[in-house]
Amino acid sequence: VARRIEQRPPAEIEEHCEVMGTNNMTEIYNSEQLSTAENGEVLVLGPIIGYCEVSERKFGLGKGYNDTNARPYLSNLSVIESARQSGIGSRLVDACEEAVLDWDAKHTEIALQVEEDNKSAIQFYKKRGYEYVFSDPTCKRYDTSGFFLKENKVTKFAMIKRLENRRERRGEVRDDPPSLV
Repeated sequence: VARRIEQRPPAEIEEHCEVMGTNNMTEIYNSEQLSTAENGEVLVLGPIIGYCEVSERKFGLGKGYNDTNARPYLSNLSVIESARQSGIGSRLVDACEEAVLDWDAKHTEIALQVEEDNKSAIQFYKKRGYEYVFSDPTCKRYDTSGFFLKENKVTKFAMIKRLENRRERRGEVRDDPPSLV
């Protein structure tokens, strides 16, 4: 989850605001954009501006891949429109990829699906090292624009990113063979 960080005078702090310690500035992605709070303002966690999740699930990639084991699956990347092109999506995906490397399963790739008409997301993932594996024209998407919920067919592209390079940068060495055949 990515949250906006706001500076507020102490008088404006509401009970439900979570106050951040000023020593946490290194944990804030764009802390250099915050002005120094010499007037007594405090940092509070603002609204959620982005979200992404990674889970482990069985997701077949077809012939040539070890499809018997669950693999990391990236899903639900979303950044509010006003915060796009700011690096938040990249930081969220980075955090998910790092989380996968910390799992005990020693996964070597991460998979995702993206709808074929989402050109900006496809370009985003390609820039981050994700590659096409196959397209699936049998997927469904729910249309919520009308009174009744409708299922529409949509083609999704399956993409993967190999994580061996990230492991090498972290100084990890694999003794067992990777899951790709």
